[in-house]
Amino acid sequence: PLPHSQADGRVQVAGWAVDPASPGGGRTPLRVGVAVDGAIVHALTANDSRPGLVRAGLERIDASRNQLTAVPEAVWECSRLRHLSLACNALSKLDELPRAARIGGTLRQLDLSQNVLCELPESIEQLTALAQLDLSHNQLAALPTAIVELQAHGLRTLQLHDNALEPP
Repeated sequence: PLPHSQADGRVQVAGWAVDPASPGGGRTPLRVGVAVDGAIVHALTANDSRPGLVRAGLERIDASRNQLTAVPEAVWECSRLRHLSLACNALSKLDELPRAARIGGTLRQLDLSQNVLCELPESIEQLTALAQLDLSHNQLAALPTAIVELQAHGLRTLQLHDNALEPP
């Protein structure tokens, strides 16, 4: 399901998470609702609020088409996150990724297209599992040298069209 904004400014996302403590080695899916509000990701399961479950088991977040101006810090703590879409928001810059970002070794696809990004942090090099990065339709005038590091780690697709990039 697609996320939608609430009157209080939170973003609601419905999805599935895997409870690593469940019988069967964490393969029992639980329906969750995720609210992204500033620096906190909340998860509501059928029986209680378990933010740790989301950080441990969520594999995909689609928070596109909202009014986000910053990436909630808790997103970088989602240790199994493979796909993150923040397209069509109001992101003008990404803050430095936390040194202990758990997302670095699992995130395969990052969509930051159709924002107003002017720059990227060098710490993006922490996203060593990244295979696809979409930066199209932004206002980037230059790329950090960290992009070369990502290519060395296996970045296969880098979309940069419709930016303010100039040849070196």
